[in-house]
Amino acid sequence: AGTTGAADIAAQTPTGTVTVNGKVYQTAVASLASSVNFGTVHVGDTVTKSINVANIASGALVDSIVGSVSSVTGAFTNGGGSLGVAGVASGANSNALTVGIKTNVAGVFTGATAGSAILALLSHDADLTDASLVTTPVSLTGTVNKYANADFHKVSGTGAITRSGNIFTLDYGTVFQNSGALTTRIDVQNLVGGGPADLLSGILNVTDGDDFTSLLLSAFGGVGADAFSGDLLSLALNSNALALGVHSDDINLTWSGSNASGYLGPNSTYTLHVVGNIIARGANVPEPGTLLLMTIALAGFGASRRRKTA
Repeated sequence: AGTTGAADIAAQTPTGTVTVNGKVYQTAVASLASSVNFGTVHVGDTVTKSINVANIASGALVDSIVGSVSSVTGAFTNGGGSLGVAGVASGANSNALTVGIKTNVAGVFTGATAGSAILALLSHDADLTDASLVTTPVSLTGTVNKYANADFHKVSGTGAITRSGNIFTLDYGTVFQNSGALTTRIDVQNLVGGGPADLLSGILNVTDGDDFTSLLLSAFGGVGADAFSGDLLSLALNSNALALGVHSDDINLTWSGSNASGYLGPNSTYTLHVVGNIIARGANVPEPGTLLLMTIALAGFGASRRRKTA
């Protein structure tokens, strides 16, 4: 329309092909676990966990994922790491990003006290400007335990328990013959000064004589932080039935700690040394220092005798 109406002259109209090129990239798609659980660790441990980042986008030309952990909240730390310059390609995954848990104090970090990790991830290719990927914060949970700690504990009765290293001593002192019986009940406490803590288990064995010790329970387990095993030993220094002289019993406790993450601690052995001296009425009562020296000498003699026997 609007022309002369003359026919087109094909011979004078040029023809040709224009080649059009372009790239259409598929944006990367990040897949993350919703949470990282550290399980149960111990005060003083150094523990890190990986956050797995997978690129689940597919197609002929897919961006890779680059980035790092941006921030961490709660009782947790940024363990560092980077997905690198190349990043995570389509169909691949990486464990390069890590987080840690603070172990300077014991605590349970779940629920309201859980932390989170924020990741700064980008969809990357060689031609376009990187595009931010929106991801949900990763929930971080864990428990930091104290190690179990066995401690002989007087439940009731006479005497106080003292400690030197792995040797505990209950000294009844000196009593007159036929003056009755001195009795004590002993249990074992998981003494940690506040939890959470590993569970305490143990086995008791009377190893040296049996002058006045009754074993009420030879084994126990599952004792929580600052809790008690229940009565294990009944002691009775009966001056009406025992002969004159120094009487002593040794009770060995072999114990260990464990927790729900599969930790089983090494066995430790404590000894409870119980001693008392029965004298005739009218005899001089030794000074406390003299009795202590006598007790140490007798204990040394007993140890020497056991070595020779062995």
